[in-house]
Amino acid sequence: SLGGTKVMGDSVFVRAETRFSYGELKYSGSGTITGVPDYLWDTRAILGKDIAFSGYSLSPFIGVGYRTLLNDLRGTSSTGAVGYRRFSEYIYIPIGITHRTMLEGSPARLSTTVEYDYFIGGTQKSYLGDISAAYATAFGTVSNKQKNGYGARVSISYEKDAWSVGPYFNYWKIGDSDYTYRTYSGTTYSFLEPSNKTMELGVAAKFQF
Repeated sequence: SLGGTKVMGDSVFVRAETRFSYGELKYSGSGTITGVPDYLWDTRAILGKDIAFSGYSLSPFIGVGYRTLLNDLRGTSSTGAVGYRRFSEYIYIPIGITHRTMLEGSPARLSTTVEYDYFIGGTQKSYLGDISAAYATAFGTVSNKQKNGYGARVSISYEKDAWSVGPYFNYWKIGDSDYTYRTYSGTTYSFLEPSNKTMELGVAAKFQF
């Protein structure tokens, strides 16, 4: 995770952040597949204001974010089902507040951030051609528009100089997508990305420059 902050007049700041994470997941549905690669990018720009009080500060903020997630489910499950790649992209508005307090006898501080992510919209791409050559000919890549959902984040960080480290929890809930239709050999097929939830729990290290 990397971020850059510029402080302007009257304690107003702008910040750019980018975060990458990789993990291996376990798929459970039509059988199971372990070690599924999962790649996430999250880039955002934030506008906020630092408000100082005695011994602590509050920093409300708002911005715009772009999040992508690639889930590489290619392979065969325990029941013989064949998987495919799925690519998600979200555009959202982060709205939140950060509370910072200085640690007694130390130049370091403890920072707590609570955030709500307003979901503007997204797209889910399903690379059905990964299943077989027949699927590639019939359906190719199917795109579904997503219009409903929200996210939430909570993090606690130990901050010193330009570095910070601490645990975080991110949550997304996205509703059913719009239907997409494909016609092949005289038959019309409908595709829907069902509602889903995503939860992340981890430890983040950041460097501000």
